[in-house]
Amino acid sequence: MKHIFIINPKSGNGKSYELISVIQDYFKGKEDEYEIITTEAPGHASVVASEYKDADCIYAIGGDGTAYEVLNGIQAGVSMAIIPAGSGNDYFSMLKVSNKSLKDIIHKTIEGKIVKVDYGLANGHKFLNCFCMGIDAEVVKHANEYSKKYPIPNKMSYMVSALKTIMKPKAIHASIVVDEECFSMEAMLMAVMNGQYYGGGFSPAPMASIQDGQFDILFVDYLKRRKIIPLLPKYFKGKHGDVEAVHSYSGKTIKIELETEWVYCCDGEVYYDSVFEIKMVEKGLLLKVPVESELE
Repeated sequence: MKHIFIINPKSGNGKSYELISVIQDYFKGKEDEYEIITTEAPGHASVVASEYKDADCIYAIGGDGTAYEVLNGIQAGVSMAIIPAGSGNDYFSMLKVSNKSLKDIIHKTIEGKIVKVDYGLANGHKFLNCFCMGIDAEVVKHANEYSKKYPIPNKMSYMVSALKTIMKPKAIHASIVVDEECFSMEAMLMAVMNGQYYGGGFSPAPMASIQDGQFDILFVDYLKRRKIIPLLPKYFKGKHGDVEAVHSYSGKTIKIELETEWVYCCDGEVYYDSVFEIKMVEKGLLLKVPVESELE
């Protein structure tokens, strides 16, 4: 039984790579109890995680993308842990751990407890935090394109992408089933949330729990550009509950059918499809967290 540390060396502008020495110091004299693997390309963390059937725990060291990859490769019955060393660490916020240095988080996680948490499954893709479609997914798609095309920081790519997307919002014509409730709508945003946050701090589901067996689901009506701008601050702070254009549901299964193929995201990873089946996998993941975490 070993502790397997999967490190994305590009996360957090190299911050994750600096943690190698922290791990080595912790296991000094016990080198046979751990392994450190640095990822070499997108998807590599999933491949590595799939190779360990008897690990004590697999640690995803990076951002939400690294955690997503580990989740989609990890074998049943193996626990995973999140070390928030990326530029986006939305899921780690759900662990309810007071702010500490990354060194402390690593130590306390290694010595931590195992809890059972929920995760989502959308068209075969597991997700810890969210499935989304519409404006937010378009922002991620364009940001990725800008990052590959231009030598600009990630945050700048997202800012440029957000401005472009808001200037030309698109309407999604969808038939939707939430558990047994059926309806149709013209939406500009759809979010199926397991966690409370996405996009670096946006709070579309401030009451969501990763242990309640339910998704918090939001559909936002298609709006003209002049009405989108006032909504954004409320959406960021999770204060959109009284906005007429925002429709909230909870449920375990969601089916969505669109007229055409559309971009969507699972924890920030971009895909395309026109028919979606999303379901809750209740208490399906063994998650190792610091003992002080509020999760039980």
